[in-house]
Amino acid sequence: NNENGLPNGDEITQPDITMEGIDSRDVEVGDSIAYLLAFNAPAVFLVAGGSNENLQSCYKTLALYPHFSVRRVVAAGFHEVAKIYGEDLLVEIYEFLLKDNNLHVQKAIIPHLSATLTALFNFKSKEPNDDKILDVITALKEHEDDISKTRDWRSHAALMESWSELISILKPTDLHNHFALYLIRKLSQNVVLPVKRSIIKTLVTYMYQCRYLNHRHELIVNLTKCKFKTP
Repeated sequence: NNENGLPNGDEITQPDITMEGIDSRDVEVGDSIAYLLAFNAPAVFLVAGGSNENLQSCYKTLALYPHFSVRRVVAAGFHEVAKIYGEDLLVEIYEFLLKDNNLHVQKAIIPHLSATLTALFNFKSKEPNDDKILDVITALKEHEDDISKTRDWRSHAALMESWSELISILKPTDLHNHFALYLIRKLSQNVVLPVKRSIIKTLVTYMYQCRYLNHRHELIVNLTKCKFKTP
């Protein structure tokens, strides 16, 4: 066992979160308890296992908790829980988090986007449900659209660059139909240079690793027709 009392190789990282942007006066006692529960949820799942129905219900409640600080912690540590318990309930919770209307929660999802999706869609080599994948794809695009409407261009640029990792997670057809062509539209609409640069880097990655000539050809044709907005 390691120094934390866990079997070697099973140590988990704590969610990368701070209280930045959170006024302690806004966090009541009940909110503080919920915050601590959310922070320790990955460790509880590791010890208790994901099949505990009471634990599943509690985690869903935390993901929908009224105070954004709690939902933010759930979002920051969600990838750790997904590695332990990648079942359909977590896909539903992830959709809730992606569609959250609070920017702090939206930003907490971005750093671990690839790890989360890999865990959800490849859990124990289980064949993913196509309907569930489509639901998550829709939620991912809503998540991007929400962030694009804020002034936080740094988070938007980071999100666009993280989408390059989807090529190792999704089927080529899903990637092309739902993300590559979508990114070209976003490229023509966006005026922020760092965001445009991230979109182009992701598109180049898609084209470089694209296995289908017709997909690559369609991307090139659409890029040549793309009309860029200027600030």
